[in-house]
Amino acid sequence: MEHELLAANTLFRKRMGKRWTFQDRATSMRRQLDYILVRRKWRKSILNAESYSTFDSVGSDHRVVAARLRLSLRVPKSAPRAWPDWEAFAGSPELQANYTAEVRGRLHLLAEEGEPTTYEWFLSASEEATRKWVPTKGRHRASPRSKHPEVVRARTRVEEARRSFEREGTAESQEELNGAKQQLFSTYDRIKGEELMEKVKKVETVHGERRYKESWKVINEMSGRKRSREGQLAGCSPEERVTSWFTHFRDLLGTHPTVEGAEEKIPAVLTSLEIDDGPFTATEFATVKSTLKEGKSAGPDGIPPEVPKNCDLDDIILEICNQALIENIKPDIWSLSNIIPSTLIQIGEGLHPSPPNKAYPDVKG
Repeated sequence: MEHELLAANTLFRKRMGKRWTFQDRATSMRRQLDYILVRRKWRKSILNAESYSTFDSVGSDHRVVAARLRLSLRVPKSAPRAWPDWEAFAGSPELQANYTAEVRGRLHLLAEEGEPTTYEWFLSASEEATRKWVPTKGRHRASPRSKHPEVVRARTRVEEARRSFEREGTAESQEELNGAKQQLFSTYDRIKGEELMEKVKKVETVHGERRYKESWKVINEMSGRKRSREGQLAGCSPEERVTSWFTHFRDLLGTHPTVEGAEEKIPAVLTSLEIDDGPFTATEFATVKSTLKEGKSAGPDGIPPEVPKNCDLDDIILEICNQALIENIKPDIWSLSNIIPSTLIQIGEGLHPSPPNKAYPDVKG
């Protein structure tokens, strides 16, 4: 219908007595002449539509057409998220150079306009450079074992043998059905063995190329070492498992801890220290930069360790860190988040690394 309109009272299968809306007084012929029109996009909101003889006392030759509605809203489909391939980025000096040039070019335009380099501008430039120069990961969906051509042929043979046995019911047809089932099981086992051999060869290949992360990923997949643990709660029924869960956390969190010497004052061990509270230096930045490990997840800002590790952005990041240290100009997320939110904070707060379980005499305040 024009303008994407639908007649709501024709969308439901009703008996003949519920369809007509008009009765000719001269011939007593009944027709369906009255409609409720709705746009096609709202058709799922119509629960029912039919005609009623409610106004017969008025003397009208038309019946009332009523519809029952319930607003049905559909969430718009979101575009699939693109996952940057930072591993490929870390192995390509050309991409790293282009990424650096893109970020520096955008910040240079701001500098010409008299705008200072801020964390927000740096994130905006990094996001644009990521979209432009960092390749995205392709979607690799492994075909299920049941869709393998040999498995499909073996399953087809089982179906044919089953129909033959149901039709004939002889000992020969039953033997043929059992043989087809055994062939299907052996086909599954053989394909599973071939997949395992392919994974073993893949582990050998990536190990020879020193791609240990991918090697361990395949090993964990084969052995199930990192598989999530399921069914660990004691109990034979859902009610018993809920009770076990409640009892565990009641005993864990429902009692006050016993602390000895809670009011004891801890004396200061070192009172006079030569703490340098000046700006962070390039040497300190290089020290922390050398400790960054690639392959880690990015924080909320979307900047992984591969960016400061491989791109020539030291002066920009150092300037942002010094703004936070000296001028106290820092993003709100740096003050609110308990988890280290980004590589920049790792650099800003860890410029003076110290071994664990030791004092930190050289940390700047």
